[in-house]
Amino acid sequence: VAAGLICALLALFYRSIVARLRLISSASSAIARGDCDISLPERSGDEIGLLSRSFNSMARDIKDRARLLGESEEKYRSLVSNIPDVIWTAGAEGNKLFVSPNATQVLGYPADEIMSTPEIWKESIHTDDVGRVLGAYGALFSENRSFAEEYRVRKKGGQWIWVFDRAAGVYEKDGALYADGVLSDITGR
Repeated sequence: VAAGLICALLALFYRSIVARLRLISSASSAIARGDCDISLPERSGDEIGLLSRSFNSMARDIKDRARLLGESEEKYRSLVSNIPDVIWTAGAEGNKLFVSPNATQVLGYPADEIMSTPEIWKESIHTDDVGRVLGAYGALFSENRSFAEEYRVRKKGGQWIWVFDRAAGVYEKDGALYADGVLSDITGR
């Protein structure tokens, strides 16, 4: 009888622990799917109760950080969209990985067209300026010299404008060099 009672108590204890661990596992899966509003019951003061409290604290931290990241991304998007200049990220060959939406207003080319057609930038530089500009751009990557050039660019519609294009330096990401820069229309100066 005593052995049966002990076995029954162990089975109940085991089931209770397994059920609580399954709840933690299920909550972990919910967070992995992006549902950070999950909260585990913190009924006991044992190790599983401590784990549940820690889990709830972690879930709140993840939710707060996700909110802050979203706010930061929104500020960045607003800044990039509302600056009258063209913000860009490019590789050593001049291939543009990012071009702000203002490219359409400044250059006449939509950002996605510039990014998908790398030769647009080089081919739009005035022939009298192209050697100097490409030399300075090359030095940006080969010598990590800042790039700051005024030159003429032909807009998509054929109109020539003066621009001031600059980048402070390069950085490495995934084994490749990149630069972030700003291009401003200075035709009206």
